[in-house]
Amino acid sequence: MTLSFKQLDATINFLNGLGLEHIDFEYHMNEDITSVDELLTAIDDNDGFTVECIYYHNAMEYLIENDASLTESMGIATEMGFTTESINSELLATLLMTENCRRDFYDAEGEISGWFEGLDYEDEDEDEDGKTYDQHEGETHGY
Repeated sequence: MTLSFKQLDATINFLNGLGLEHIDFEYHMNEDITSVDELLTAIDDNDGFTVECIYYHNAMEYLIENDASLTESMGIATEMGFTTESINSELLATLLMTENCRRDFYDAEGEISGWFEGLDYEDEDEDEDGKTYDQHEGETHGY
């Protein structure tokens, strides 16, 4: 079971509309991904949740807005084995941004799963020339 070009394009547009701006769905998505679990694996395997915060000012601004006490970002750093000597504001902001990116994806997981479940994989088949055959109408379209 694979996605047609039309379904792949529609899926990428749908995913881009979810507001998960730190994930490059055009890079991670392909015609073989037909479930939220497969998409999650593709993103994870390519470090697609990693968001890098560059520059001290950007890091401080993000931390002030999202973790002023540094409790969450320090907790993530500790879980990952960092010591207080090896951390700085850019690292803490990067870790927190990455965690928030992953959390945002999980928050949208039900909606993404519903999208994949709603795709009709049997409506269209491609012939060897790359034309799409609509089984319901019996017409060949050159999508």
